[in-house]
Amino acid sequence: MSEQIEAEADSQTEESEMDFEELTLAEIVQERPDVLKEHDASTDAALATLEAEHKALKEECDKLEREGMIAEKLTKAELPEVAVSEHFRGQLADAKDEAAIDALIEDRKEVADKLGRKRGGPVSTERQQDPGTQNGITPVSEQVVGDAIDKLFH
Repeated sequence: MSEQIEAEADSQTEESEMDFEELTLAEIVQERPDVLKEHDASTDAALATLEAEHKALKEECDKLEREGMIAEKLTKAELPEVAVSEHFRGQLADAKDEAAIDALIEDRKEVADKLGRKRGGPVSTERQQDPGTQNGITPVSEQVVGDAIDKLFH
């Protein structure tokens, strides 16, 4: 009798496997729509998470590329250190495009050059150690030049 039970169990197992192998998507949709809904919901959630992560990484990458481009332009412009304030860097970061960045840098170069000529020479990129006079003109500190540039652009 136990052989008969085993044979019936094997027969049912084979039938179950055959049924599963022959199962179609249409049958699953018709018979078990809950399975697909669960799968769709989990897939949608995973996709939304991946899309959000992708967007954040892309924004960070774009930001870093823009900062690198700005740093390169500032280096090439050879602006005096005092002329590149945090406020100016913020303006560059907020500029709408590369042409606007170029215009801001060019304008800052012109202002720095004009301020340098008014005091008797180019704006120094180094701090003045001697508080005395040069060519009869009292040197202007970097802070004064930086403040003047910031006031012009505020």
